[in-house]
Amino acid sequence: MMVFVPGPPGTDALIIFNDYIFLGTTTFEGNWEPVWRRSLSDITGMEKLKGTSGFTIYPNPASDKIMVKINDFSRETRVSIFDIRVNQILDRSFINKQSIELDVSNLSNGLYVMKVQTDQGTETKKLVKQ
Repeated sequence: MMVFVPGPPGTDALIIFNDYIFLGTTTFEGNWEPVWRRSLSDITGMEKLKGTSGFTIYPNPASDKIMVKINDFSRETRVSIFDIRVNQILDRSFINKQSIELDVSNLSNGLYVMKVQTDQGTETKKLVKQ
């Protein structure tokens, strides 16, 4: 998934692609020149579990409600949502749930990072609110 937030020529632009955030400048010729690159895990401090897909978010992009499906049973699940500035927007815990419905209608449109912690580990994914 790629999210590109361009600015007018001569301003900063943001690209999120393959678990990385790129900050660059949109030139007056319309080109994009990268200035800075960081992984989402560097920014959020949250590592993605390699080779697993511990949870699924749908619909994504979302507008009002999302479903978070935990793929392996977990006694306790903690769901957190962070905005692009790494401010925690939501933090909830659930017991013995594999499907969790969350209301995201109060979130502003944009990109978020969802972190799910289960008995099996922690994983992060991008969530787009539109």
